[in-house]
Amino acid sequence: RVGQAGRRHGLGHDARRITSPHREATECEVVKFAMTTNDSALLTVQEVAAILKVPVSWVYEHTRGNCREKLPYVKVGKYLRFFDADISNYLHMIRARNGGSRSPA
Repeated sequence: RVGQAGRRHGLGHDARRITSPHREATECEVVKFAMTTNDSALLTVQEVAAILKVPVSWVYEHTRGNCREKLPYVKVGKYLRFFDADISNYLHMIRARNGGSRSPA
């Protein structure tokens, strides 16, 4: 059954479902919303670990409160997600803190 508010504002079927006060948005709906509002892809813990070339455990350690260089993240239910722009900014911050130069390969 479609709510009156959804019909009154001319929202599409999906928008009514997401904004319904009777249920929470699914993880898929949250991810779609985040990706369309920020022009930034959401990454999983495993994807961030692969990008940074570190173990998955390192990523988890750097999301905890006692870490000095904490990675910015959002929680989607019980899952951690990272905006790719935030990971890029994190790398720029680390580079600036280390003198702004890349180490020789």
